[in-house]
Amino acid sequence: MKKLFSLDIAKPKFKYNFRRPEEIILATHQFEEVSEILLESEAEKDELYDTFVTFQRAYTCGLLDYELPRSDIKKLCNLYVNRHVLRSVKKDYFHKNFDEFLWNYIKEHLHKVLSYAINLYIQIRDYSREYVQRFGNLIVECLNVNTQELIRPWREANFIFSPNASQIIADKFFENQKFDEVLRELPFSNEIQLQSPILLNAIRLIFNSSIFIGNTKILMLQDIFKGERYREILPECVTAICQDHIIKNNIIKKELPTEDTYMNQLINFLVEKWGDPRQSNFNENGWRFLDNQLLSYLRFIFAKSDLDLFLMILDKCHSDTNWKYREKFWNAYLKYVRRTRVFLTDEGAYEARRYMLDNPNKQLYYGEISRDKSMILLEFDDFYIVEWSHSGKLLILTDLNKYQVEAIFSSMSMREENMKKPGYYYAWNNVVDEIAHSSPDTYSWQRKVETILEDKFNLIPTQSYRL
Repeated sequence: MKKLFSLDIAKPKFKYNFRRPEEIILATHQFEEVSEILLESEAEKDELYDTFVTFQRAYTCGLLDYELPRSDIKKLCNLYVNRHVLRSVKKDYFHKNFDEFLWNYIKEHLHKVLSYAINLYIQIRDYSREYVQRFGNLIVECLNVNTQELIRPWREANFIFSPNASQIIADKFFENQKFDEVLRELPFSNEIQLQSPILLNAIRLIFNSSIFIGNTKILMLQDIFKGERYREILPECVTAICQDHIIKNNIIKKELPTEDTYMNQLINFLVEKWGDPRQSNFNENGWRFLDNQLLSYLRFIFAKSDLDLFLMILDKCHSDTNWKYREKFWNAYLKYVRRTRVFLTDEGAYEARRYMLDNPNKQLYYGEISRDKSMILLEFDDFYIVEWSHSGKLLILTDLNKYQVEAIFSSMSMREENMKKPGYYYAWNNVVDEIAHSSPDTYSWQRKVETILEDKFNLIPTQSYRL
C-alpha cells in the first residue's frame, strides 16, 4: 500500500492549514499530577500532544486510509497506552470513532513493531487500565505467532503481559527464595528493562512481605547484590525495606532506630556499594535514587553518628567539659544537617581504629588532620559550621561553591592552618561570623548563634539546648 501519510511529513503541511483549538493548546501544558508515561522532559510530553493532534486531524481529513511508516506506528502505540496524559476541560479527545480506528490500526500492524511494543508495555506504571490490558493481550497474541529467536524469551515469559505480573514474580521468589533463578526466567536484559515498574513492584511485594524479618532482608540484599549485579534495582529494594513500620515511624519522627542493628547493617551495606556520602555528595551514585524522606533520615543518622564519634574522641583525647554544652546545642539543630565530616588528629584516629576493633559491627568514617585539634564540619542547606575540639572559634561559612565544598568533604587529610583561616578552602566574603564559646553555662554564645541561624537562615532549634 502506498505511503501517502506520515507524521513527519504532515506536521509542516499542517503548520498553516491546521490550527490547534484553544483547548488543545491549553491541554499541552496540563498534565496529570502523577504521569505514568516515562518521558524525560516537558518537550517530550508536548510531542505526545503533537502526535495526537496531528493524527486526529489527519483522521478527520481522511488521510489515514494509507499505510503508515513504522516510526508512526510506534507513535500511535505510545499515544494509545498513554492517553491518560491528555487532558481537556472541554471534551474527551478520544472520540469513539477515532479510538476504534486507533485500536484496529494498531492491532493490524503491531507485529511490525513488536519489540518496541514490548519495551513500551514494560515501562507502563498502571496496568489496571482496561485499554492497557488489551494492549498486553495483543502483544501475547503477536508473540504466539512470531517464530523469531530474539522474541522467544518474551514468548516463554508471556505472563509479564498480564496485570498481575508483579505478584507472579514475587510468588516465584517466595517458592524458592533464589532471586537469581527468578530473574533468569525474565527477559529483562538491560538497565532500562531492569527499571521496569513490573519488576520494581515485585521487589516491593518481596521486601514488604511479613514472611521475612529485618535481618533476613539484609541477608537477602547481600545475596542479591554480590558484585555489581542488578545494581539498577537496589534503590527500590532499600526503599521497600524501609517500609517496615518501626523504621517508618523513626523516619517520620526523625528519631534514631530503637533496634539499630538491622538499620546499621543496611547503612554499612549501602556505604560498601555506593561509597561514604560524607566524602562525596549525596547526589552521586545510588544515594540520589532514594526517596527524599528516607534520604533525609539517613543524613540525620550519619550526622548523629559523626557527632557521637567526635564527642567520643573528645572524651578520650581532648578533655573539655564545655563540650557538653556544644553537644546539647548541635543536637537541637541536627535534623537540619545535610552532611557531616569529622577530621581527627593522629591520637584521635588511633582511638577510632581501636574502637572499631573492639566493636566490629560499628564502622566509623573520618579524615585526618595535622597538629593537635580535631574538627567536625556540619553542612546545612545554605551554610556550613566548623567546630574545633578546643581553642578554636565556631566558624559560620556561606556561599561556598561546589568545588570548595567537595574539596573539604572529599579530603582524606588536611592541614589545620588551611581550615582555620581564609585563603585555602574559603575566602573572607564566605565568613558569616566567628564566635568564641564564651560563658557556655549562661548560654551566651548559644544565644548569639541561635540569633544568626534564625535571622539569616530561618532555622529554629528543634529542642531545648539548655542542660
